Amino acid sequence: MVLALDGSPFDKSVAVEGTWTAAVLAGAQAVVAVGLDPLPHAAPRATVAAYLESRWYSGRILVGATRAHA
Repeated sequence: MVLALDGSPFDKSVAVEGTWTAAVLAGAQAVVAVGLDPLPHAAPRATVAAYLESRWYSGRILVGATRAHA
């Protein structure tokens, strides 16, 4: 899936599960959170949760809703 972020001239390619892509293309909404700090690849769930919480409070996460484009 390719994400186009509002206000950015760049698109971001993101590997996602096929069911997530199908749901978004069928009109379902999903929230996308983009962290501005690196997170280790395949980080454990607890690490991701701590990352999201700490970055949310420090303003280092951008959050938006999806919309599909053909």
